[in-house]
Amino acid sequence: MRLLRRCCALTLGFAILLAAASVVRADAVTDWNAIAIQAIASSPSHPGPTAVLDSAMVPGRGV
Repeated sequence: MRLLRRCCALTLGFAILLAAASVVRADAVTDWNAIAIQAIASSPSHPGPTAVLDSAMVPGRGV
């Protein structure tokens, strides 16, 4: 019984650690997307709707 309790606690701790790691990664991707969109929107070379094509070319975007 003691071993089962320890195994469950260890598994739960590992699952929480993995969940926290994915949240941290999502924040970095969101920050990068904001930076990319701001850079594309401020570029005078591609005005209007063609900026959507530039944002589609940014690697790592999960759109």
